Amino acid sequence: MNSGISGAVVHCELPCPTALGAIRPSLVEVTVGLVEIVGTPSIGGYEYTLSDTHVMASVIFGGVIVAPLAEEVLFRGFLIGSCSAGAYQNNLQVSIGISPIADTSLHFYCRHSRYADRVTGGGMASVIQGRDLPVDAGANSVVWINRFDAVLSLVDDPLPLVLVGTALVAAGVVFVAWFRSTGPTDDPTDRTGADSSGNEIQGEPASATFEERIGETTLERLEPIVPDAVEHVRDLRSDRREGHEFDREQIDRAVRELRRGLEDALADGRLKMKPTAPDGEPYEIVNLPSRYRELSIPPSDRTVYLGDAEQAVQDRLENGTLREAAMAAEAVDEHREEITNHVCRNERQIVELRREVTATLTDVRELVERLDGALADRVDDFVLAGRHDEFEGIAEIERDISDATYLLHRCSFNDSQRELRDAAEAADDLLVTVDFLGGLVGTIEHGSGTVELPDAVPKALVSDLTPIIERQYDVDAKVTGTAIAINDRNTPDTEDSHSTSRTGSRRTEEGSAAGDVTAGTTASMGSRSGVATGDVADEILFVLRELDGGTNSEAVQYQTERLPNSVARSDILEELVVFCRRQTDIVAAIDLQEGAPPGFLEIEFTDRTAAQSGLETLRNRFLDRHGG
Repeated sequence: MNSGISGAVVHCELPCPTALGAIRPSLVEVTVGLVEIVGTPSIGGYEYTLSDTHVMASVIFGGVIVAPLAEEVLFRGFLIGSCSAGAYQNNLQVSIGISPIADTSLHFYCRHSRYADRVTGGGMASVIQGRDLPVDAGANSVVWINRFDAVLSLVDDPLPLVLVGTALVAAGVVFVAWFRSTGPTDDPTDRTGADSSGNEIQGEPASATFEERIGETTLERLEPIVPDAVEHVRDLRSDRREGHEFDREQIDRAVRELRRGLEDALADGRLKMKPTAPDGEPYEIVNLPSRYRELSIPPSDRTVYLGDAEQAVQDRLENGTLREAAMAAEAVDEHREEITNHVCRNERQIVELRREVTATLTDVRELVERLDGALADRVDDFVLAGRHDEFEGIAEIERDISDATYLLHRCSFNDSQRELRDAAEAADDLLVTVDFLGGLVGTIEHGSGTVELPDAVPKALVSDLTPIIERQYDVDAKVTGTAIAINDRNTPDTEDSHSTSRTGSRRTEEGSAAGDVTAGTTASMGSRSGVATGDVADEILFVLRELDGGTNSEAVQYQTERLPNSVARSDILEELVVFCRRQTDIVAAIDLQEGAPPGFLEIEFTDRTAAQSGLETLRNRFLDRHGG
């Protein structure tokens, strides 16, 4: 570029080396003064150690620095920029007039850690000219591009100098007043947040590196919340590691992307403290213990309630640095996760208990459907609709389940579990009652017998059902103590209606039908065995204890010929089959080989029941209902 004088302005051009190489020359316009290019590591008391290249200019009046011209600030036509790491690919223009006082000069610094040459051009009020310095291949020093031969003499006519000087001093005073009124405050408590472009706090030096502006810790804090944005920033870092560090523009872009990601997370509700139940209903977490209802927000550790947590993050995002916003977001996200875990732990126990109660009620309905006639209608009335004072029916138990679910949503976990345990106990009693009635029908079809009432079966209920049983099955039924006696009206009553001879003759009449235990209903199974379950309770319990469920199997199989002679009887095995078939909540199928013993006995359990736990349940239920 040609140099010359336009009025009292001297144009000169100089290169600004960067980490990416020399960019286009920068233009410096100086009225009268000294142009100095310094490649030193310390500039005017400002230590820059975190970036390769920095540019700074300062105006000096009377030997005192009036104002350092900060980067990227436009004041009254003065544009000071930065050529840091190649961030600015256009000319860096410094246009400023300086009063021709003896100690007034414009200092222009272009510093690079690899450059240590100093070039000073000309002298005061006489000549501004450059001089060539030795240049190695690839331009490893700071040099003048052009030699200036123009000479400006102010000795011949001092009037222009006086006029220009007076004007420039006045302009300088106005400039200083304007700069101080609009520049960044020195108050350490005054923190200006990010602007709309996503830049960080004003006054941050151009040399701030990635670790200062963002840092790996910030990325780790934001990763669970905005994983896509963090991944993208890490990809950028990975691409740059083999070359040079981020320049300012790239860091600004990364900060903006992370901020936008956090803003989207807030807008999408990713930090909301509103966990929901499996049925989609929200939990009322305000009922949780106090340690869950409030939390501390860093860096100030201010305590806020759950409802204000998101706003606290938003405040840090608007009025703080990215680091501070990330710290606040991490605290809120971790507290949200802690609440979710606490709720889920209690939820799992309650949901599992509720599932068990619901499954028991399903089994009750299936057993009721096996009954027929007037007895089925009355049992439906008592059991399903709950129209009996002695026990809860299905309708009332289902209301208990609904109440427990409501308490779950209110985060009253202990009350919810207590309600469900009561419902589970009532449902089990209901299942025992209906199971007992099914077995009673089998005894009736057998002809006669006495059946003990389980503890869970209300005596008043059986007494209310006795007239219906007598009419429907043409038998005599009578509740005495803790048992009900059934007598067939068509069979002469004898002193020993349950004698072995009668049992043997009936079993002879049944013939080979006793072997076909896998077909028919529960009632027909009861009629084939020829004995009452209570009479052979010890033997049946012995067989149940002999069965082994293994480890992970869903079925058990046993060779009946391995049983002792006193137990290896078809009537005992048939009663065992009848009992197991009624346990529909855990037993899927049961098969006794025809003619057994000898032969196999196989019990297949439901998908949700392991063989070992299923056998344990069968033993416990048998003991509860029949003793042994």
